[in-house]
Amino acid sequence: MRKTNDKLFAPYRDKIFMGKELQEIAFPLGGLGTGCISLSGKGELVDWEIFNRPNKNYRPRHSFFSLWAQKEGETPVFRILESRLSPSYSRNLNREDGCGAIPWCGYNPGLPRMEKAEFQSRFPFAHIDFQDKKMPLKITLEAFNPFIPFNVKDSALPAIIFFVTLKNPGKKKVRASLAFSLENMNGYTVHPSAENPPPGKCINRFKNTSFLNGISLTSEKFSTDSPQFGNMAVGTTWKNITWQVPWFRGGWWDGLQHFCNTFGKTGKFDNNEDPSPSGENATDIVSLGLKADIAPGKEVRLPLILSWYNPWFELYWQAPACDKCRHAKWKNYYATIFGDSREVMDYAFQNLDRLVSESRIFSDNLYQSTLPSYVIESAANNLSTLKTPTCVLLEDGSFYGFEGCCEKWGCCEGSCAHVWNYAQAVSQLFPSLERGLRENELKHCVRDDGHMQFRMPLPLGAPAKHDFHAAADGQLGTVLKVYREYLFCGDKKWLEQQWSQVKKILEYSWKEWDADKDGMIEGMHHNTYDIEFYGAEPLGNSFYLAALKAAVKMAKILGDEEKAKEYDALFQTGSKKMDKTIFNGEYYYQKIKDVDERKYQFGKGCLSDQLIGQWYADMLDLGDLANPAHIEKAYKSIFRYNWKESFADFFNAQRVYVMNDEKGLVLCSWPKGGRPRFPFPYSDEAWYGIEYQVACGMIYRGMVKKGLRIVEAIRRRHKGSNRNPWNEPECGNHYARSLASFGLIPALSGFHYSAGEKRIGFSPVINPENFQCFFAAGSAWGIFTQKQEIKGGWKIQIIPQKGSMDIKEVDLSGFPERLNWEIRRGDDRIEGVIKMTKTKTIISLAKTTRIDENTPLIIISK
Repeated sequence: MRKTNDKLFAPYRDKIFMGKELQEIAFPLGGLGTGCISLSGKGELVDWEIFNRPNKNYRPRHSFFSLWAQKEGETPVFRILESRLSPSYSRNLNREDGCGAIPWCGYNPGLPRMEKAEFQSRFPFAHIDFQDKKMPLKITLEAFNPFIPFNVKDSALPAIIFFVTLKNPGKKKVRASLAFSLENMNGYTVHPSAENPPPGKCINRFKNTSFLNGISLTSEKFSTDSPQFGNMAVGTTWKNITWQVPWFRGGWWDGLQHFCNTFGKTGKFDNNEDPSPSGENATDIVSLGLKADIAPGKEVRLPLILSWYNPWFELYWQAPACDKCRHAKWKNYYATIFGDSREVMDYAFQNLDRLVSESRIFSDNLYQSTLPSYVIESAANNLSTLKTPTCVLLEDGSFYGFEGCCEKWGCCEGSCAHVWNYAQAVSQLFPSLERGLRENELKHCVRDDGHMQFRMPLPLGAPAKHDFHAAADGQLGTVLKVYREYLFCGDKKWLEQQWSQVKKILEYSWKEWDADKDGMIEGMHHNTYDIEFYGAEPLGNSFYLAALKAAVKMAKILGDEEKAKEYDALFQTGSKKMDKTIFNGEYYYQKIKDVDERKYQFGKGCLSDQLIGQWYADMLDLGDLANPAHIEKAYKSIFRYNWKESFADFFNAQRVYVMNDEKGLVLCSWPKGGRPRFPFPYSDEAWYGIEYQVACGMIYRGMVKKGLRIVEAIRRRHKGSNRNPWNEPECGNHYARSLASFGLIPALSGFHYSAGEKRIGFSPVINPENFQCFFAAGSAWGIFTQKQEIKGGWKIQIIPQKGSMDIKEVDLSGFPERLNWEIRRGDDRIEGVIKMTKTKTIISLAKTTRIDENTPLIIISK
């Protein structure tokens, strides 16, 4: 075991964004499958995507936080709780509005703002410190939506929880009022028309109870079964409040002027309520204010929740069934639990302490790590994708995903099998959702002959058309993902229920791709590059070999010895043939007679994705798919030939995700010549998801530094001043493939888990003498720690924070044989047998042991 002192391996430190780094930040806030509203680095609420589809760059009018404060005996100060607008001022120009070369008037550019802001995040929490010399208070805004692994219901709340902390650092009392203003845009539609009219007839009601003060925003315009029906609520448990329901209705800017004349000058509203609806196509603004007197040296923490309820999800991206029909629709998962936005808000406040605590435990477990900052940021930041319209929870709670989000519509629907192959976060954090996705794929997308439609149709249960090629990588990846889901749950009955379909989709290879059944894919096969490859090549074949190996494991678990032998024999011949046929001494290539006979091949090229099947094999503890020396050489070649220290002189006629002097990994290169006249689409691009999977693959194979250089480069490309750190696009924003980044944690910690065998393993590859990281293992999640004591001994802990797990065997790194080991469950010593090898320490417990948050597993050597 070697110690690592390289700066590249420095443990996590919090990142604070400031100045120009705030420019591109938009942090998604929302629940799983609920849509989201993003918090900008300056404190603006941007990209309101809560209407069951993407909606980039939309912001409702006059929807913001503001603060009035008066130090005793002095003139009051009023600010919008956002930092000042920065050049270029014409960036958000809306010429039709007539505002001139400034942001749109509805964003209130003429109101005073805070001088500065500093943004920080520990997912799912976003944190902004505001600074202003004239403001007598120190102000912190914290915003989050509950995110609790394994807990889908609480992680799928259509709400944002805000805490605004006001601290008085002075020697005089300060009176303060915090206001949240919001446009009632219920019924909002991306494309207004006669069929989808704009919002109107808004009704806004102030409601107070002994527990909660709030405003409900509804509309009389839309029936409860309309796809435009919805409502919102904003509320607080704070008792000392002021409100305006709605703003003054007048012409020009009368409403905002009245807001400035009342709250802006006095910190109070009229406390009025007008029960009449707004006009046919007119909306209203409402405001809820929280008042506090803050003594010198004291602080208050003001809670506020914004919730939404847009129950009907519409199949807007496909034509209706008939000329007079509307699009098919179904309810969102959250709409089967809650009756309206007020119920959501009530639930959130009633459970607030627990929701905050459990989300904070997860966040602390994730960030209080010895893994490098850029690793944790890559793993954590991409979790925000689960909160965006990329992800949907269907009426029965089933998980569904687009590939990404275009500005106003979902990009590439259907939980696309080959794109979601890369994603590793959901399987670890919400394994029930991944199992459900496997069940739905195998139930609804597989033809009797094993042809799998790689895009699942909606509504759920709609027949798959099977009018296009099966995707070899997606279909074979599904075999691997079934095995992955089994490893996390250990439910043999569940595996048995999927087995017949798994055999079908695997053996479909023999009909289309491996017709001569020699263990090598050579027939035409569609893939994640949106084209078909011809002949033998490593992307498809590494998936094929990994799927065969996984199928052997599953067959043995289920007692299907005949299939186990058949699949294993095919793997053995295929593995040898892959090494013999398509390895050129440095890397695996595509064997094709004339690379230009058909467009969009890669021939002699070095493909970054050539070992994706090996990545899966290493994750799932399946072993080598080919000669390990060849695998090592191929990974080294990928880095040698596809890694670019600068893109300043790189020619790319395709889409651009890396530019100028930035670093990155291109999808393919031709170091030995033979570049096709028209190589496969995207070949000169750099995809984040593939960069992550290559980095993980290298880490598993001992090329840790090279892998980490790739990850570090991605974070440098997303530092706030150049790109949003919480959005890694490919075909659309918040692209699902980037969820591969969560695979960095098991790769660097050497984590493996098999619930069925009751076996867990860790083998940290960096900072092993003082290591700590998050783990999720099917029925429990928490932290793993490994630390070398002063006298040379070791203390190793597996500490569940939520859930419990049964353990029979623990596999660890290799340690010196002279050590004496002691095993404990909490405070109790337990018996076990220790087996030492040069590379592993295997601890077999005398009997199955259950561990949980009160009784961790502790292994001590002396």
